[in-house]
Amino acid sequence: GALALMYDANGLPSGSTLNNMATSAAFNPFGELSNGRATHGGNALYEATYTRDHLGRITHKVETIGGVSTVYDYAYSNIGRLREVQQNGAVIAAYTYDANGNRLSGPG
Repeated sequence: GALALMYDANGLPSGSTLNNMATSAAFNPFGELSNGRATHGGNALYEATYTRDHLGRITHKVETIGGVSTVYDYAYSNIGRLREVQQNGAVIAAYTYDANGNRLSGPG
């Protein structure tokens, strides 16, 4: 089948279809992704919904894969560095930085 691409009024990619696969995307007024979804034959395979703070940083994400949802929360320092990531309420990553902004600790 042919690939079809869709765009919203601002020219952002809002979806695609190819055979039985479809994707959709929604954006906030700043053009930042707020929701993404993939389906096959109408059945949801993946969906992610994002909440952002006033600086556009992701603070909350709900990711659903095969019907199972996982919640992620992101916390930032007072100067905007990622400080902590929680998955379903449990801390899965914590970060520290030196005075120059170099990461001192954290996964990876």
